[in-house]
Amino acid sequence: MKTIVLITLLAALITVGLVKTFSFSKQQQLTELKQSKERGRLKWYAQMGKLQGNQQIVFRSGYVRYAVAKNLDEALHYYTLVKAKVIGSKAYAANPEDIGNSEDIETWYKLQITETLSQQDVTNCQTCPPLRTPPADMLPLNKDEFLVPQAGGEISIDGVKMISEDPEFPPFKTGDEYLLFLTLDMSKGVGALRMGPWGVYNIGVNETLTPVNKELEHPLKADITARSGDSVGRLRAHLKTRH
Repeated sequence: MKTIVLITLLAALITVGLVKTFSFSKQQQLTELKQSKERGRLKWYAQMGKLQGNQQIVFRSGYVRYAVAKNLDEALHYYTLVKAKVIGSKAYAANPEDIGNSEDIETWYKLQITETLSQQDVTNCQTCPPLRTPPADMLPLNKDEFLVPQAGGEISIDGVKMISEDPEFPPFKTGDEYLLFLTLDMSKGVGALRMGPWGVYNIGVNETLTPVNKELEHPLKADITARSGDSVGRLRAHLKTRH
């Protein structure tokens, strides 16, 4: 009987020792990760999640500088204005060739143009960076379709779900229709949302317009409301008076 008790006690002590050793090792790894030069990269987030037992990591997407026009006339001078419906999307590491060094996620959306309200040449902005090369696995496109990237999205790394969010610029919803001010090259099937959330409106019933972020204030937003009455129909009529 004493032998059984001693064996049980010994096993318990060994188990406690292993747990303490494991806990110390885990804590040491967490400390090393927090001091790592890789801090803030996607792989780093995934490693932290696994060590902490988290299957999902949510973080703020990186800062994006937008070129917001001061009013509607300026926006129409630099950007193409279209109605478009979201028909698909796919998220990628922002640096897909080297995920280990990537610090953010981006989502490429496939949209179908339902109406072009105003069109401008992509060369109108001489100082703008060139349009991005779209992901090959989202091609080919139909003649009325284009792809556009947006910061944020969701991917999995080493079994951990990584979610990057921009609270100021909510993601597009598949099946929804939007009014977009954007740089657009239909010959390449690619665009850029250079005004960010200030250039994106949800189109609702009877072509009503709602900013994707109602909280953001800007003279452009006020000018669009004044001239359109938050209606695609009234905006369309206003555009005809400009010619």
